[in-house]
Parts: sequence; C-alpha cells; structure tokens
Amino acid sequence: MIKMTEIAEQNPWWHQGINFIHHDPHLAKIPAVFINRKIIPLEKENIYVISGPRLSGKSTYLKTIVKELIQNNTPAQQIYYLAAVSFTSRRELGNALQYFVDSNRDKPLFYILLDDITSVKGWDRELKAILDKGIIQNGLLVVTLSNASNIIKLAATFTEGSQKFINYYLKPICFREFVLQVSGHISKRLPDDQLGISLPALLTALPNCVLDFSRGIDQLDREASKLLNFRKELDLLLHYYLVCGGFPFVINSYLNNLINKNPVGIDPIAAEVFIRGLLGDLSKAQKQETTCRHLLKSLIERYGRRFSFSNLAREIEITHVTAIDYLQYLEDSFLEFIVYAYDFQKREPKLKGDKKIYFLDPFLITTIKSYLSAEPVWSMIGAAMDNPAPRAKMTEGIVLTHLLTNAEKPGSRLTRDFLWFYYDKTGKEMGNIISVDGLYWELDIKDPAVPAVKSPKKISRVPLCIRLTPDEYARTRNRVTVPISVFLALLSPSAQNL
Repeated sequence: MIKMTEIAEQNPWWHQGINFIHHDPHLAKIPAVFINRKIIPLEKENIYVISGPRLSGKSTYLKTIVKELIQNNTPAQQIYYLAAVSFTSRRELGNALQYFVDSNRDKPLFYILLDDITSVKGWDRELKAILDKGIIQNGLLVVTLSNASNIIKLAATFTEGSQKFINYYLKPICFREFVLQVSGHISKRLPDDQLGISLPALLTALPNCVLDFSRGIDQLDREASKLLNFRKELDLLLHYYLVCGGFPFVINSYLNNLINKNPVGIDPIAAEVFIRGLLGDLSKAQKQETTCRHLLKSLIERYGRRFSFSNLAREIEITHVTAIDYLQYLEDSFLEFIVYAYDFQKREPKLKGDKKIYFLDPFLITTIKSYLSAEPVWSMIGAAMDNPAPRAKMTEGIVLTHLLTNAEKPGSRLTRDFLWFYYDKTGKEMGNIISVDGLYWELDIKDPAVPAVKSPKKISRVPLCIRLTPDEYARTRNRVTVPISVFLALLSPSAQNL
C-alpha cells in the first residue's frame, strides 16, 4: 500500500506553497526555452483528458496547472497530483483517490490531476468505481495518457455520469510556436547582428498573420505576403526545426549545444528515453519487438510513398491483420499517422486502397533510424540534413503533420475525415487533398530533390491549389505558390491542441 508520506512528496505545495516550483523536478530546472502551452479553462465536475506522446511535456503541463492555480489563490491543499506509475495496483490508486476526496468533501472545489493513469493495470475499472461514488461532485479531474486508444475506455467510463468529457492533445509544438517561442532566445545569443534585429521584428509581425482556410485563397495570399520579407529568417528556423523537431527537451538540448558550439547537437539521452518507453509500452501491450522493428524499417524505406498494407505484410512475413494491428498501435502511440487515398465518386477515403505513413515529428524519424541502425541519433540527423532527398521527405512530413494538427479534434475529427491524397486508375498521383467546410484544396509540395510524380488531369471538384516550394512566390486566380517556411509559419494548431 502506498504510504501517505509518498503522497505528500508528490504534492509538495501542501507545505511549501508556490515555493514548490523551486524544487519540483519538472519546474525547478527551467530550460533555456520553457515551452509555454495553452492553459485549459478548468470547470467543476468536468473530466479533462490530455493525450500525447512521451517527451511532449504532459507531466510538466500538469505541474504548470498547479502553479497557475496557486498563483490564482487556490488553496494548495485542494490540489491533488498523483503519478500513477508510483502505484503497484488499482486498489492502491483507489485508496489514494478516496483519501483525498474524503479529506475535501466540505470544500467547494478541488482538483485531481492523474499523470499517466494507464500505467496502472485495471485503471479504467478502478476509476469507474470511484466515479460512481460521486468523487468529483465538488471537483474536477485532469488525466494524461500516452496512447490515444485509451480515450475510448475513458469515454465509456464516463457515459453513465453527468460529467462533461473534454479531450485535448499535447504533441510536439508546431513550427509557428517554435518560431514564436524560440526566436527571442536565438536572437540574443547567436553572433549575428542582423538576426538580432530581424528576429524581434518577425516576432512582432507573426502573431497578426495566421492562415484560415475557411476564408479562402485570397486570405492565404494576403497573410503570406506579410511574411515574405522574413523568408530568410523563417528558412533558418525551419532548418533548426528539421534538426530538432518540436519536443521541448530536444529543442533545448539542440539550442544549448548550438549556442555553445558543441559538436554533438542533441543529447543522445532523448532518443534513448523515447526508445525505452516505446519498448516498455510494446511489452505491456504484448507486442513483439522483432515484428515492430521490421515494420518500422519498412515504413522508413517507404516514407512518403504510397503502398498497400497487404504488400507491407507480405514483405515482413506477417498477416494482413497483424500489420494493421501494429500500425494502429503505433498511430495510437502518437508515433506515426496514416493518410488514406480519397475516392471522389463516393466522397470518402479508400480504406482498402493505398496509404501513406508519416511520423509525427522529424526527431522521431531520426530516432527510429538510430534504433534500427544502432548509430548515434546525431549521426542520423547529420546524414538526413546532408542528403537533399531525405530532407525533402522530412519536410513533406512536417507539412502533413501541421495540416493534421491545424484541423483535428481528438476523439471526433480524425485524419481520414479531412486529409488525404489522390491517385487515378493509371497510377498518376495528385498532391495532398484537404477538405474545409466542404471545399477541396490541393496541396502540391514541390522540391527539386524529389523526382516529380506524374499528375492526373485536373479534377474539377478541387478548384483551389496551394503549391509549396523552397523559395517561390506567385499567384494566379485559383493557385498560390508559397515558400514552405512561410506557409508553415501561418499554420496554427487547432483549439484542442495545446
């Protein structure tokens, strides 16, 4: 049974108040760039679910909520944080929750923050048993998850209650947020006087420039034109983003080493932590590491190219059902996502047609390559940056990831609902297709390093086209050609992406 002293150690603000931030393992050692996330509005009796991959900062986010609550005069004793990994059984978890609720029944409002609750076997049954006792009639619950499939379990747990179930994602930050949160730090420390002037100017301009697909192609043209004078700065920042991606720990490792001219740009521990977590999760889910390795190797080789699940399964000598099961698991773990082909006649994705796979973050690509090859992650990053073709494919993956985070709604609006690609009966392929308010847009990504793909005839149902290139800008009636770095800087995450 967990000891009350251990619970008190997890909640140091009970006796330290706001001073806990100076000793907390997540907040005390503030990195060079502390990545600020949107703080969700917390309301009584609601259940908030925050899901995202490892290293994205979920524990730090919960501690930030504690900090905000105390600074807003919430009594520290009414805030309860539990790292579920510290429990050995569901009974321990239930007892710990019941203790806090019993201690606060007379309070008008209390907060329960459960970190990585799925690490406790049978967590869903225990949580339901506690909720059935009216655990949050005077409070609210915030839960973090590392696997999106558990959202379904949570939803089922709450269906019989009166609570409101609200989903959020906490993923690697997008390029726009990277620019907004990193530029100030870089401008003060890199030995470039010009950057010291231009990056602050970019920070002034960017918040007022954002893409809204629902407002049409003219709005994109206007917003992009405002940032064209900053393309040099955005290109440099996109290079940095390609190297480190959007995980806060990796960003800080890279920037610190960049400024200090360390030849090893990213601490290898970041890749090691992620891979250890992946292997641990595979074991808990009763998945085979060997099968996963073969699958990841094939996905890296096919990155950004269309293929069928059947061919993939035959190549690595597993059944079609097993291939789908493992791919779904990796997608639920926020490692990769599947883009389906689209059928314009049926107006729905071709679930049995060819697919494409993209990883959620560029750092994940190089981390997986490091895992498969046993080479240091920094060597894999260097090889990718020095080779135009892999770099172009990584850039394409970033664009698709940003389109995903711009429009998705966890639990209700998934990738297949608005983002696809298209190929005709002859195999000719159109760029990616996005749907906004019933209107189709083509997104055509062009890079000299990637051989051009033969395109099908223009489809009348796709009237608008965004053409992304490294450096071109042009406008015709229904098409805008925009530099990739400018386009990415205009894309903000959806309201439910923190």
